[in-house]
Amino acid sequence: MKYFKLLIVAFFILLQLTCNKKTTKKVDLNSTTTEIINNKNITVDTIVKTLGNLELQKRKINIGKVKRGRDVIYTFIMKNIGSEDVKLVSQQTSCNCTAIDISKIVIAPADTVSITMKVTTKDKGLGKHNVYTVLTTNGQHKYYNLEIIFILIE
Repeated sequence: MKYFKLLIVAFFILLQLTCNKKTTKKVDLNSTTTEIINNKNITVDTIVKTLGNLELQKRKINIGKVKRGRDVIYTFIMKNIGSEDVKLVSQQTSCNCTAIDISKIVIAPADTVSITMKVTTKDKGLGKHNVYTVLTTNGQHKYYNLEIIFILIE
């Protein structure tokens, strides 16, 4: 019994030490990283910021009332107003109900990219919903938040 108590105490001490352990990750500025967006493998420079700058026509759209079961689809347009290419590094949605389709990964100066968000509503509760997608780029602005607002009705 004495050894069992000692074993339990040692376990909790070890657990506490591992939970408080901070992890750090070194980044090699000369390396490249492969990301997958829309099932396409792309290679992007890590941390290398360009003079490219994406301008978003609309950051937020309020669709209004939507019947449950109908998909909410909206396409956001972004234009590169900078002097160098901008690469879309990653995207993150606020829920599993959202699918993203991106027309291109690298946006040349004066070129545009279409980002289509499709929200499936069949499993959502009634009421107001705000669905987000955050795009990460290597341009002057690193993060872009795209938002669709709608009210789900029967």
